[in-house]
This record gives sequence, C-alpha cells and structure tokens, in this order.
Amino acid sequence: MAQRPDTDAFLDQLILTYGPKEFLAAFFFKAVHAAARRGVVLEFGTFADLLHTNETHPESWMPLTTTFREQPGGVTDKTGFVILGRDTKGDVIATQAVRIFDWQDTNFKVEAQSLRFFYEDPARDRRTGETCIVTAQDAETIRGRVALGGGIWYRPDFRRRRLGEIIPRIGRAYALTLWNYDVLIATITQQNVGKAFDKRLGFREVRPDSMIMRHSATVPAGDLHLAIARMTPMQLIDDLFSFLAEFDADVHARVDQRRA
Repeated sequence: MAQRPDTDAFLDQLILTYGPKEFLAAFFFKAVHAAARRGVVLEFGTFADLLHTNETHPESWMPLTTTFREQPGGVTDKTGFVILGRDTKGDVIATQAVRIFDWQDTNFKVEAQSLRFFYEDPARDRRTGETCIVTAQDAETIRGRVALGGGIWYRPDFRRRRLGEIIPRIGRAYALTLWNYDVLIATITQQNVGKAFDKRLGFREVRPDSMIMRHSATVPAGDLHLAIARMTPMQLIDDLFSFLAEFDADVHARVDQRRA
C-alpha cells in the first residue's frame, strides 16, 4: 500500500544555492501549494522510479527516452533529479526530470548527432540503424552548462488540472538554483507543439521540427520529429515573476474576500 505523502516535506528538502533565493523560495511555496490544491503532493524520486512509472503506464506514455535512463543513458543522481507527484492515496500520477550536461567544449548539435545525448556509450548501446539529425540552425549555440527538462507525464485523470504549468516550472527553477545553468532546453513532439504545450510550459523560444530521430528506443519502428525549446535563466526568472503574479490569482482573491 502506497504511503500518504506530506505536503510540506518537499519544500523542506529544497536547497537554494544560486539565483535570487528569497524570490525562488516564494515561487516554490506558491507552486507546491498550487499542486496540493489540485490533489497532488510532490516529492523527490529516483530515475528508477521514473522508469518504473513509465513502464507501468504504456497506454498513456510512450517509452522513456534513454537520456533519462540510468542505463544506457548514463544519468545519475549527481547529474539529474526526478520529481514525482502523488495523489492523496500515495500513487504516482505525475513525473518530471531534469538533467545537466557540461558542454563547455561541445554543443547540442554535436552531442545529439553523435548520439552521446542519448547514450553513455553510443557505439555499444545504439540501436541498429539509429540516427539523429539536428536541423535547427542555432543548435550549435546551445553549449556550456545545459539543463534538459523532460520525463513529463500526467496520469490521464489528472490532466487538465494545469499541472503542466506548475511542475515543470518547479523543475526548471530548482535546476537553476542547483546548477546555475547557462540555458535550459526541452525536446517536444510536433503533436504537442500543435497543442501549444510549449507555451503552457512557459517557453518563448521554440524551433519546430528541429530534430529527427530514426529507429530510437522511443519510436523503434519509425521517425520521431521533435521541436527544441530553450530558455535562459533571465527568461526563467521573468516567467516565474508572471507565475507568482497571475497563477491562481482568483483563488487568492477569494481567500482574501473570506478573510475580510
């Protein structure tokens, strides 16, 4: 039987190292409680938890990209983190992961097309015929300390609760204060771009059809066309300011009216 999670335990685990700490603390408090109002309590999990959740929900989630798998992707608890959302019964109903790359001497295009973005050892682990073609003209400018957000999933009965506007922002903000990244990126399917998923996530810079993956572990039998979204730390802070000012503003207004 799953254990009922503690709403504030997640906040107690946050370590704020870089960035505007008081501002980030205010954002985390609002965002974590916004999720709680929607019946979701957050906690840190492991990449094993992420993979297990993915494998047990094939009807609503395509296979997890190897980039967010310990094997063969090479991600560890030192180079990434996982956020789980649980319902009041303690069942996982949402996931989010972020990973950091040190690309001081390389860039996204080189790493993706060499498949090092997907595998710790591409020569050993790549699938037969697997390739990645990056067509985004500015892909070579994605370099330095690069954070990657992904591993996003919501159980179908918890969709349309605006969790996609809450949990990914928490992941991006925590990655900033943890690693002080130069840029954060995400790969988004063309279908989700068509649904304005990138805008709900808060991204302003999106390059449609920027990457084509062939015979990948995610879509073994065909091609996967992806957009690349990117966000600088300043863009993130600006986005979080808007979130603090506007998200659930009607809820706070009703609370204030009841107190008056």
